[in-house]
Amino acid sequence: MRGTKRKRSEGVWELRAYVGRDPVTGNPKQVSKTFHGSAREADEALRDLIEQQVPGRSDGAGATVGQLLDAWLSECERMDLSPHDPACLQDTD
Repeated sequence: MRGTKRKRSEGVWELRAYVGRDPVTGNPKQVSKTFHGSAREADEALRDLIEQQVPGRSDGAGATVGQLLDAWLSECERMDLSPHDPACLQDTD
């Protein structure tokens, strides 16, 4: 993982972490965060931000709505339920 730190103003930093490429468009993706503090503290916060961006996340981040709907429909089919069935609308986590 890679990241950058940019000084916005005195004590204010913009932190960015590269999180890979969009699976549909192929465009690079990144997350950014504004941080208030010293340069050393911003370096630590950037390391933390990079560590939080784990490849293969399962929380749906980076997926399109269509991809999420396809996964949901597949799960309904796996449970042998209609998408209209209230049991299919429940959170299964």
